[in-house]
Amino acid sequence: MYKVFIVDDEPLVQAGIKSMLNWSELNMEICGSAPNGQIALEMIRTLMPDIVITDIKMPVMDGLEFLKKARDEFGYKKPIFLLLTCYEDFHVAKEAVSYQVLEYLVKVELTPDSLKGAVAKALSILEENNANDETSKTTSSSNLYSYKEKFLINLINNMFESDEQLYLQAKDLHINLDYDAFLCCYGSFETMHPATTENSVTLYNGSMQLLMQLAEKYYPSLTISLDISHFAILFAYNKKALENIQSGPNSVQEVMEGILEKIRTSIKKYCNIDFTCGIGTICSTPSALCESYQCARSAYRQTNADSPISYFSPGEILPHDAFNLSLFKENLTRAFEEYNSVILSDTIATLCDLIDTHPHHYVQALDAAINILYLAISLLPNSIENLNNIFSGFPEGYMSIYRQTNTHQIVGWLKNFSNGICTFFDERTKDYKNKIVFDVKNYINEHISEKLSLNLIAAQFGISTSYLSQLFSRYSNLSFNEYINYNKIQEAKRLLQEERLKIYEVAEIMSFGSEFYFSKVFKKVEGISPSEYVNSIK
Repeated sequence: MYKVFIVDDEPLVQAGIKSMLNWSELNMEICGSAPNGQIALEMIRTLMPDIVITDIKMPVMDGLEFLKKARDEFGYKKPIFLLLTCYEDFHVAKEAVSYQVLEYLVKVELTPDSLKGAVAKALSILEENNANDETSKTTSSSNLYSYKEKFLINLINNMFESDEQLYLQAKDLHINLDYDAFLCCYGSFETMHPATTENSVTLYNGSMQLLMQLAEKYYPSLTISLDISHFAILFAYNKKALENIQSGPNSVQEVMEGILEKIRTSIKKYCNIDFTCGIGTICSTPSALCESYQCARSAYRQTNADSPISYFSPGEILPHDAFNLSLFKENLTRAFEEYNSVILSDTIATLCDLIDTHPHHYVQALDAAINILYLAISLLPNSIENLNNIFSGFPEGYMSIYRQTNTHQIVGWLKNFSNGICTFFDERTKDYKNKIVFDVKNYINEHISEKLSLNLIAAQFGISTSYLSQLFSRYSNLSFNEYINYNKIQEAKRLLQEERLKIYEVAEIMSFGSEFYFSKVFKKVEGISPSEYVNSIK
């Protein structure tokens, strides 16, 4: 299904466009909306819509500036832009010609037929593009979105091997972590149990979109959908914002409590749905967000109908972390990376034994099981569908984890989870591993002139360097470095022959660092030096 994003500062215009067509009949869905170009630019980095319908005149960042920045960042192929105009600014809209706007829609003349005609034209272009490059896309919108989701889940569970890996992957995913402080919140929408119907999913998605937009109004933030009911929000603060908060009479948590209460009121008003939320502690580094997340979950457990927003008090003591997911991170990461049923089964069996040994640690056991669920949702393809199949015998599907009232029941849920996921791994492992190698090769080919490394590409795909190296050894006739060097030299030969560039120019273009190193790699791959090759083609 294709995704449509709406940018307009008038809520009535947004609502009108959403209701004007039956989008599902067109194989489309409204994936989000924003009141100005600045917010829209941030959101489409995550949502990666296929079509953007945007107004010209908006506060903060107008439509033309938004168009320019989007084209500079995402190129001209996608998203496809439809521009909303008024008669008085139609001449201004013509400035957008250079940004390849597909259609201009005059607001006062906008009808279901004219809108449908414009999106149908966009649809035909999208389908043609998909037919042309179906097999060559490696960082498609869905892949990029899943990589970001996986990154954020790993972040709040402290699943990274090192800070270097954390920051490298954040950079590749265009996630800005250059802030002085961070804070995590954890919450749930109240009417989402059970949340398996199409209406519930639609309501949850709409509420999440609004939550994301409202949170961004206050501070830079990232909103994570953990399952079909629960969410986390990561707030970031620069030094000035933090000083402004701390100079006031209230603590950071108390300020955030007021902000979340305002967000809660807005969501109740527009979506007719309530939520409860716990606020964690402030931390100075992204890697410490794991502790803030645990504090937020602890605060969340203190919420109730009279106190829907709660914050973790400095004097509180976190529950014993015997089942903290980070303690199992190496094995869990490897199991999900490799689709390794043996490692997953053994790891969860060890966790279940620990839980059985500590039957009074119900809260910690539940937290561990829920965090493993969130990890699976972020990492598995078609995760919700697969998890519901695994828990088809449970009244509320996989969401039944929230209804387990003692450690014995949690262990039963985990064993059912383990058996189902291991079966899935065993059925998909070979295809999955081949798919990773295929996608990595495509990524290398599309970025062949750039400086490429095992660390960089492993971070881009959210897997460990050792695992990526192993996959290439097993599923490719060339090692990782050999594949890069071979393809770099093939492109270098083309530049030398067709473009008639100098050897030192090609060495620079292909990011070899020096002409000497380029010549060394060239001779190793081709058996002759670059100068000998140039002489042979004269």
